[in-house]
Amino acid sequence: MARSVFPGVLLLALALGGPARAADTWTNVAPGIDRLKRVIVGSPDHVIHAVKVNLDNPDYYVRTTRTNERGKTGSGFASHLGQRALVVINGDWGTASAPWNVQGLAMGSGFRWKDDKAHWSFVACTLDTNRCDVDFSGAAASAVMDPRWWSAVGSNGSTLIKRGVKRYGGSFDGSQTARHPRSAIGFSQDGRTMWLVVVEGRRSQASGSAAPYADGATFDNMVDIMADLGCYDAVMQDGGGSSTLVVNGTRVNRLPVGQTTERTVANHLAIMKVRVSPDPGCATLSKGRYCVGSVLNTCEGGTHSSGDCGAFGLGCRQDGTWAYCLDARCPPETGGSCNGTRIVNCKEGVYEEKDCASTGSGCAVVNGLAVCVDARCNGTPDSTACAGNLVKRCVAGAYSEQDCGAPCRVEGGTASCGDARCAGKPEGPSCQDYFLQTCTNGTFTQEDCSDLGGTCAGEPGAAYCDLGTAEQDAGMPPEPSDAGSGEPPPGEGDGGTGVVDAGPGSVPAPPGLEVAVGSCAAAGGHVLAWPVLLLGLLARRRRTL
Repeated sequence: MARSVFPGVLLLALALGGPARAADTWTNVAPGIDRLKRVIVGSPDHVIHAVKVNLDNPDYYVRTTRTNERGKTGSGFASHLGQRALVVINGDWGTASAPWNVQGLAMGSGFRWKDDKAHWSFVACTLDTNRCDVDFSGAAASAVMDPRWWSAVGSNGSTLIKRGVKRYGGSFDGSQTARHPRSAIGFSQDGRTMWLVVVEGRRSQASGSAAPYADGATFDNMVDIMADLGCYDAVMQDGGGSSTLVVNGTRVNRLPVGQTTERTVANHLAIMKVRVSPDPGCATLSKGRYCVGSVLNTCEGGTHSSGDCGAFGLGCRQDGTWAYCLDARCPPETGGSCNGTRIVNCKEGVYEEKDCASTGSGCAVVNGLAVCVDARCNGTPDSTACAGNLVKRCVAGAYSEQDCGAPCRVEGGTASCGDARCAGKPEGPSCQDYFLQTCTNGTFTQEDCSDLGGTCAGEPGAAYCDLGTAEQDAGMPPEPSDAGSGEPPPGEGDGGTGVVDAGPGSVPAPPGLEVAVGSCAAAGGHVLAWPVLLLGLLARRRRTL
């Protein structure tokens, strides 16, 4: 059942710097899975579809395209999987026709595509526990793969949020300022909530689209959208005409104007429901693996398959809800060692031995496993360094370079590309028209002062939002408010009704926001003069979401 949530105070939401939301409509898809449709009216117009998934629910698992399933539309992939496919989103950027090669790691039902590229970011998930990992560089796929990853899709080489830090200007192809349909996958800080998000685009009013209009999102819009949903990690998927979100077999996002059919793409990610009537071999374990003697049994959502490890001279080892074939040369535990330049590894029963000298590399142990370390890493398998515009990066011994197109930055001992919008700007806050733009060690943030009823003022490096209160001298930073607790003076205020008495058309104040009429109110860390705020809102210039 759908439920609509209308903000109590649209004007006040705008004053606090939030987007102008006409309505948030939530629909329950299944226990622990909810769909949000968010319509933002203004300039630009946004129509956002987001599905929130509780990964702790044992009735669900993540399913991605197998190598023999590539080249389908989103609706086609959902139909192929059947009614147990609750949600489907498009995957990685790839070729537009067979053989449907992709740029990131691609795995389906435990088998990696032999022709994937695995050189940029990806999302990979386990089967038994729904643990999903976001790799932001692709290095893990080329160096030390987690043997428990069961499903994986590449993420278009674009990081939106990494460990809680917004990565503005991070588009791999420089298209962050263009507005298009977009797709993204995000996770909460504990990794147990997944967000699958598609933003409609190419449906502006000028294009002849029916309302609600959808101008599409820029790269930085997507950063803010995913952060607003509470994502701690988020990556972009393929977008444009490929952006597709299917819920319970029905595509929920509208096609761009002029596009009459869904686009066929290389791969997808789906949230699947386990079978109500599992195969007999999965009666006690619907997702995972277990041993019976030397036979390795797999249950994928209640569908059973098996193979005899003994046929290859291997044993079978059980580890909770997971199991694997065990090479006789391996101890039960995963681990590795170096013998000069030679690697010896056992990764969950798989034995590996090779000589790093064949590639001119050395050997080092990283997280318990031996890896070949590129000579350019100078013996340090995990490190970063700046060389002009270049970021030189070593991850698990694998070396790579990235040209930032602007000076590289070092923050907390880690080198990375600074936001291109900080090129030529001073460190700290500066003004660009009504915008207060801040560059901190290459990280770019922006605030529209007109959202607060003011303008941007001050010298570069010491700029601020000038709210124009009576107590604020022109050209000087605002003084702290003496409004105290924000309670209204005796005889003024709302009389406990929660309604701001601002004359005709008074509206309820949002929960948790106290407004003192006739004085100032502290809101979101800003001091607001209520009359000035209303005048500013009438002539406000909208912040770009």
